[in-house]
This record gives sequence, C-alpha cells and structure tokens, in this order.
Amino acid sequence: MHIAFTTDRLTARLWEPRDEQRAYDIYSRWEVARWLGAKPRALASPDEAPALIERFRQRSADPRYGIWALERRDTGTVVGSVLLVPLPDGDGEIEVGWHLHPDSWGQGFATEAARAALAKGFADGLTRVHAVVRPGNAPSAAVCRRLGMAQLGRTTRWYGMEADAFLAVPEAAGAAETRRLALQLPAELVDWVRAFAEISHRTVEDVVGPLIAAERARVDAGWTTPSKRTTDAP
Repeated sequence: MHIAFTTDRLTARLWEPRDEQRAYDIYSRWEVARWLGAKPRALASPDEAPALIERFRQRSADPRYGIWALERRDTGTVVGSVLLVPLPDGDGEIEVGWHLHPDSWGQGFATEAARAALAKGFADGLTRVHAVVRPGNAPSAAVCRRLGMAQLGRTTRWYGMEADAFLAVPEAAGAAETRRLALQLPAELVDWVRAFAEISHRTVEDVVGPLIAAERARVDAGWTTPSKRTTDAP
C-alpha cells in the first residue's frame, strides 16, 4: 500500500479496488459532486467506481502529486479524498483540494489533510499552491482561510467556470511574501512600500490599504473581485 503522508488521525494513500463501494458512496452523492469540476456529475452506478479509482491512481503516478484516499487511522474508514495536482489548462499551477463523505463533515478532516498535503508539496519544492472553490461553497472557503491561504479573487482561468481562488505559500516565506505573491506584486514594489512605511512611521497596511490590493488584483484580466465575502456555514 503506497502511503503519501500521515497525520494524527488520517493516512493519505492510493485509492485501491477494495475502496470501490466507498468511492461510489462518496461520489454518487450530489451534495459532494455538485462542487466538483466545470460540469458536476454524480456517479450514477457502482459500475462507474472502478474507472474513477483508476483515474485517481493515474493522477497519482508522479510521487509529487496525487488524488489520495483519506483513511481514518483509528477505524480504517475512508472519509474521502485529498488532492495535490496540476490545475487543468494552467501554466504549471498546482491545486490542493478535498472531497469528503457527508458523514465525515465538520470534524476537521479537510483542514488536517489539506495542511499535510501543502506541507508535502512545499517539502517537495513547490512555492505556490492554489485552491479553487465554487462560489457558494462556504465550508471549503472556510477551510482555505483556516489554512492561512490568501484569497485572490474570482477567476475563470481554470475548469472553464467562475470560481474563487486562494493561494498558499511556504510558511517560511512569511506574511509579506504571501501578500506579494497573492497580489502578483513585484518584489521591488513591496520593498519600496516597506521602506516608505518605516521612514514615515506607519504600518505597511496603512500605506498600502485596500486600494492597492484591489487594483493590483485586477492587473490580471482573469480576476474580478467578489461583490461580497461569503459567510461560513455553521
């Protein structure tokens, strides 16, 4: 059994043929499938589960990436999937994501698994990892914020759909680098702002303000700013 990583409560491993029934139970549910891909579709028959697992295994052939089954270490139950894969139609961007069975929602498994997946990716040399969240999926957006990911805005860059994008960078990069990468600001501009704030005895936030964040986020024509921030589900 190939194990990608473990956490306190979970083992991330390859999906196996023995998981077919659980895979069908997860991905046949509209409350799970509705958030996945450009054209969401729930599995219609258990006969589709083997092909789904094979696709997951193919996406896991490169040891740096994968769509892995999340197995509880105490019970052996598969609670869902965690993924770390190249984004479709991207320019080398990598995505972190999670798909959990409803019986495993609200227990912190998504945050725990995604945090470990990010740590694996950064240990393997990644410097940026995105999350792509459909508008209205407040629980997943909340997971992104718990992970400390910066919200980039709304985009149609990936999956051929409008989605909210988030960005994570290695913790060692620090908050300033996270902000710079999220807004795609040149390092020289950030250095200038930091120096100006220091000599004027002001904080960087006072100097930059929300205006620069909003304007710089629009430099990339693919981004728009959401009209309002979604509210986390209880």
